[in-house]
Amino acid sequence: MLTRQQRIPKNLFLLLKKNKVYEGEVFSLRATFLEQGGPRAVCIVSKKISPRAHERNKVKRQVYSILFPILRVSKNNVALQIFPKKNILDKKYSDIEKDILFIISINKLL
Repeated sequence: MLTRQQRIPKNLFLLLKKNKVYEGEVFSLRATFLEQGGPRAVCIVSKKISPRAHERNKVKRQVYSILFPILRVSKNNVALQIFPKKNILDKKYSDIEKDILFIISINKLL
């Protein structure tokens, strides 16, 4: 799980709605650069992905376990919102990790 300093509070969600969206194979990502506060992230899994809570929680845990070591060493003040797509349930952990790291590195977000 992410620490409290690495999570995005509700008041920052309004700022993130107007920013650029990066599309990956298994997720969409919104990013904005903040003035202060360090790197932050949130994973939002809707019921359209799966009506079962345990499957949605599994996706969140996988995304957070990929992001935690990256956010810990990052120096950029960036806020990331990650929206998984429906096909994430069929992917392996390594495929999800490759997709997240590819989008983050190609766009130089962290």
